[in-house]
Amino acid sequence: MKFLALLGTIALFIIAVATAATQIQEPLFPGDRATFVKDVNYPDGTEVKAGSNIVKTWKIHNRGMVAWKNRELRLAGETQGFAVKSVPFSGNPTKDVDVSVELKVPSKPGRYKLTFKQWAKKDGKWQLAFPDRYKSGVYIDITVVK
Repeated sequence: MKFLALLGTIALFIIAVATAATQIQEPLFPGDRATFVKDVNYPDGTEVKAGSNIVKTWKIHNRGMVAWKNRELRLAGETQGFAVKSVPFSGNPTKDVDVSVELKVPSKPGRYKLTFKQWAKKDGKWQLAFPDRYKSGVYIDITVVK
């Protein structure tokens, strides 16, 4: 009997997890979509001198029907010793846009990965443009050397 109760509990847990996984939150603006195209510079693993200033650029495609206005690319997570600023950008539907961020590289050598996500202003409030989609955002993955 305990075994059947345990099986019932497990089945309910699996159903709850499956239901939660299928409840994907829509973008902030209906019809908004984005696709990463490429790293314009600093491909993964690039060696960068400690303490240097760099400008990382990504090409992103606006594959939706929404013009990107009042958008920013913001760091998602810890700075890991980088000096980072949010960067405003805009883009028209069906067009590519280059988005760049200025970074002051840490002085400590090592491998670093910073992830950035798209934020949008709606009703005077900054919010994630794609709350569930594109969980990885765009990122820079570099090796800092002396």
